[in-house]
Amino acid sequence: MTALPAVHGVSPFLPLVVHAPHAGTHVPAVALETVLDPHHLRADLNRLTDWYTSDLFQLPGAALCATPVSRLVVDLERYTDDTLEPRAAVGQGVIYTHDSQGQRLRPELAPDQRRQWLDHWYRPWHLKLELDILGSLQRHGAGLLVDAHSFPARPLPNEDDAGRARPDICLGTCANTPGWLLDYALDWCGLQGFSVAVDFPYAGCLVPAVYAADRRVPAIMVEVNRGLYLQQPDPAAAPALGADYFRVKTALNTLLLGMVGRLLDFDVPADRYA
Repeated sequence: MTALPAVHGVSPFLPLVVHAPHAGTHVPAVALETVLDPHHLRADLNRLTDWYTSDLFQLPGAALCATPVSRLVVDLERYTDDTLEPRAAVGQGVIYTHDSQGQRLRPELAPDQRRQWLDHWYRPWHLKLELDILGSLQRHGAGLLVDAHSFPARPLPNEDDAGRARPDICLGTCANTPGWLLDYALDWCGLQGFSVAVDFPYAGCLVPAVYAADRRVPAIMVEVNRGLYLQQPDPAAAPALGADYFRVKTALNTLLLGMVGRLLDFDVPADRYA
């Protein structure tokens, strides 16, 4: 696996917050101790990690909210109440008990241990996301929120695409997604030659509850098919960067810049960098 250089030392100056909640791969020792089979854990890390999304969507001047901790420890985009979380039905609520193959990953945590994990990993990340958005509102009066993900080229065993072909790009929407934002992203996909679907194979967009339906915080989820930028013939094996990685990264940078331009009423045509 090729390591990518990080960009440091650039303070946020754009009204843009990018959060990449599933890019992390670190499993702390206290979490590893709960895993029944470390080999199953490693295989599912390779299957479920949104590989390199903290780099793919990294744009100097944007606030980047990412975590080194894997979603197999705590999934930052799940409801903390499993009765509200649809994925809890397959053992993948906020703290996974089953892997993507339906195998038992870990026992249910005791209530005190579950609370500790949420207090240590889940709530601080959500607080940082809220503060990143608040910082953009204080500087600019607005903050574009981009929910950055990637997805496997083929559905996992616990997913049902109903026979539909997976697109290159999935755009997820919510109450914070205005028409102009979705239209711009759809136009960009067409001009870049990417196939696109809205709310398929994944739907929605994470927005902190305090900013739900806040017109100052337009939001959209952008998911990239891993087949566009990774070499991973076996999803259970570690991936390598694909030949088109930097083309995809450059294209995503133009999408982010274009959406910011529209937010600021500075027209950036979607085909400017096509």
